[in-house]
Amino acid sequence: MVKDKIKLLRKENDITQAELAEKIYVSRQTISRWENGSSIPSTDNIAQIAQFFEKDMSYFLPDYECEKENTSMPSSDETPKIKAYITRYWKDICIFVLALSPLLYIWFTPISTYSYMYARKNKKTYRTIIGLIVLTFSIYFLIQFILDMIALFGLGGTTIEVIME
Repeated sequence: MVKDKIKLLRKENDITQAELAEKIYVSRQTISRWENGSSIPSTDNIAQIAQFFEKDMSYFLPDYECEKENTSMPSSDETPKIKAYITRYWKDICIFVLALSPLLYIWFTPISTYSYMYARKNKKTYRTIIGLIVLTFSIYFLIQFILDMIALFGLGGTTIEVIME
């Protein structure tokens, strides 16, 4: 645990809580709380401690042990299974990611439209850029809507017919 590692490093380097606190710009009570486990240091504080003791930040990460084996590393049997799954279903994964793109549009349009109106009202210089972004997404949505309607009502030819023509 982090608390044990901080205390161990401090003792190994023969540094008091007050000295460590002074080096990383926190109070001695903060160091005491970290070592007692009543609070946890932020990532910034862990980075400062790691830099001070010349350790990698991964040193402070907890060692999770697998239940199958008594090692801190995950089983290497799982890696080929994950690779095989990705190899088998990569097209489905890509289609799923592409299917999420309308959600991005749905969230982005109102936010960018509001930003444009705010910039225009307050005469901000970046309103042209925001306006172009809104216009681009609006044109994209309009084209996407027209293509969906063509596909829905069967107004377009099938893929084979288009290629044959």
